[in-house]
Amino acid sequence: MPQSDAKKSSVKGQQENDHVAPYPKYLEAETFDLYKILISLWNKKWLIISVTVVAAIGSIVYALLQTPITYYKVQALLVPTTKKSVFKINYDNYGETQLTRVENHQEIILDHALEKFKRNLILRNNQNIFFEKEGLTEYLAKETTPEASDANFRQILSNLSVFYVGGNNDDQKITISTEFTIPINFTKWLNSYIEFVETKTISELLEQIRYSIQEEIKYTKKKIISNQEEQKKFFRNRILLYEEAAQIALALGIEERVNSDFSSSIDLGYGIVEPPLYYRGYKALNIEIEFLKKRSWDGPNKKEIFELEKKLTRLSSIEILEEDFHIMNFEKPAYQTKTVNSISKVRTIALSIMFGFLSGIFLVLFIEFFQNQKKNHSK
Repeated sequence: MPQSDAKKSSVKGQQENDHVAPYPKYLEAETFDLYKILISLWNKKWLIISVTVVAAIGSIVYALLQTPITYYKVQALLVPTTKKSVFKINYDNYGETQLTRVENHQEIILDHALEKFKRNLILRNNQNIFFEKEGLTEYLAKETTPEASDANFRQILSNLSVFYVGGNNDDQKITISTEFTIPINFTKWLNSYIEFVETKTISELLEQIRYSIQEEIKYTKKKIISNQEEQKKFFRNRILLYEEAAQIALALGIEERVNSDFSSSIDLGYGIVEPPLYYRGYKALNIEIEFLKKRSWDGPNKKEIFELEKKLTRLSSIEILEEDFHIMNFEKPAYQTKTVNSISKVRTIALSIMFGFLSGIFLVLFIEFFQNQKKNHSK
């Protein structure tokens, strides 16, 4: 039994040694491979140096051949106007125009004028209309070449941008700018475009106000005519009533006013009973009829007609002086800056040397791997 146990333990120990033995061999193999790689890199160091030198020379030539690019930027800063106005046009729930006078007599307040100005400023259609009409393409063709003018025109418009600086919608500052690469002075063009947009915006807003005033004038005239017709109808009906009473008085032989208990109003307790009109007599009724035919100043619609006529006069007297009106003011008119954008030659050369060095190492490793594969296949 002891011999059997000894044999089993020796076999077991041998099996454990078999499992442990490969580990140090693996370490040796890895150490040997790394050493071999380093030796290969050292042996082919001139190849690595050659690739690095070629990359460095190429980067130096590239850096020397590159010409700096000059960028021109034009921008302007705008602020909302702070001036007061003469009239403010707004509408209440009944659709009537209210006119509010303020301290100055040369301008008007326009609701949403600033918002409309911002929208018009960024509209590409407005930009195309203005710059084409003002001959920007022809100007660019003279400054550069006819072939490049269209591309330069598109570059200027595509880079035209608008930014809003601080505040709320009523006091936001506006920055408008564009960038291009052609050596021209664009400040006057940008200032003119801003003035064009402001003029266009004011014209559109004033046209809307004039239209609203004219519509209100038409509406007021219709109401006056309607009230006048109602008043005429009132007097016609009253005249017919008196003519009927006069005919009855004539038929009954009542020429003069009847003086009796029934010729005045009687209060019966539950209501007042008016005496018949023909009690006034034929003569009196005919006099009243002639008087009613000429009467028109104290009808039931007299007060309303008077107020409407006063409103019509006020609406017709509104004068809009657009030449003194402004939506925006220049805080900084358009000014132009120049930026020279050139590549960093030192950085380009350093990156190229690093790339060449790493490429040389990779090339050496690839060659070593290819040679090892070739040897293995030959064996």
